[in-house]
Parts: sequence; structure tokens; C-alpha cells
Amino acid sequence: MSQDGIFVGHKKHYGWVIPVWINAKNAFGGYTGAQLYHVMYSAKDDTYADITELFSLGRVKFLP
Repeated sequence: MSQDGIFVGHKKHYGWVIPVWINAKNAFGGYTGAQLYHVMYSAKDDTYADITELFSLGRVKFLP
């Protein structure tokens, strides 16, 4: 579950959190090194959202 901030109404979003390692190429053709991102899939809306920043700020909770 992730939750929006105070300025957008504290709306709660439920879905699956998927950790993804991405290794991108830079402009010189070299790889930048794998970086961890967190993506949330919501079956209700059939959408994906990057929640990496929310995850690092502790705004994402794992529910049993």
C-alpha cells in the first residue's frame, strides 16, 4: 500500500510492489551500473507506477 501526501488528499493505493534492477547505457555506450527501482502494479486500475522515492521515504507499507 502506498499513500499520497497531505496536499493531494492522502489517497491510499493498493497493489503489488515489484523490485526491479535496471542497468542503463549512458551517452558514451558504457553501462551506468545496476540501480534498484520499486514499481507498484495496481490491478484495480491496471496501471504501473514508479514508487522508488515513496519507498525510500517510508510511505509504502507491506500488508500481510
